[in-house]
Amino acid sequence: MAGGLNNPTILGKLSSLEQQKIELETKLLEAQQVKEKAAITEDALRQLLSGFQDHITSRNLPEIKKFIGSYVEKVIVYKEHVEVIFKLQVVDLIDGGEGSRTPVRR
Repeated sequence: MAGGLNNPTILGKLSSLEQQKIELETKLLEAQQVKEKAAITEDALRQLLSGFQDHITSRNLPEIKKFIGSYVEKVIVYKEHVEVIFKLQVVDLIDGGEGSRTPVRR
């Protein structure tokens, strides 16, 4: 069995797989950094919503549709409240938790 590890074909494939592992780990770290940078804080989200409020008040339908298409994944209406599921990742700085589909109650 030890002779099989000296096989040039196996050693070459093992080396290739190790290189591929390193490249994938690097890409994973880069993706995690992009994800962290793309997160939006709850305060920034509230500021975004307050700026959007003017479009609602003035009934600016093109801007309302643009906002909904860009930021809102879905809206769930209950008797007691409404949940808006955003396409953004919202970071809760108080609890330290985060989620890409964080409902914000308004």
